[in-house]
Amino acid sequence: MFNRIKEYQKDSSIYVLGLTQKEKAKSARRNLLYVSTVALSQVLAGMVNQASSRTAWVVYPYLAIFLPLAYAFMGVGTYWRASCRMSSTQYQEGLLRIRRSLLAILVLAVLGVGLEIWYLILHWKSVPLFPELLYIALHIPHIVGVAAYGRFYDRTFTGIIRER
Repeated sequence: MFNRIKEYQKDSSIYVLGLTQKEKAKSARRNLLYVSTVALSQVLAGMVNQASSRTAWVVYPYLAIFLPLAYAFMGVGTYWRASCRMSSTQYQEGLLRIRRSLLAILVLAVLGVGLEIWYLILHWKSVPLFPELLYIALHIPHIVGVAAYGRFYDRTFTGIIRER
């Protein structure tokens, strides 16, 4: 692992976006909008006080999402300040950080919904269904939004050229 960090720090590659500065600024705003929307939907889902929120194996994936979410906001900040010609560090800490963070959020959100469904199967007679189903319903747009970001990322950043 430490060898990879050393290689990463010594990489002198320049990543050139296939965008003008104006298009890059627009994509930076879109990145901020995507990450903010995911954060808002995450907070809204947490405001539902369902019975499963008092169960550790259901609530931990929900809480764990905030870590890659904070990391994604850091990536948005790095990308926002970078120019269209990014150093390897800016590329790794900007665009790739956002992408990897949102992938982690997607995995944790799907895991959380799966555990919520499993909780419903185990306790379907003893819990009120409406808050539980509302919690799941609030995570569906969350998952779809992160998947939509993947399409946005692929469309917007396919023209990146790596110069050595």
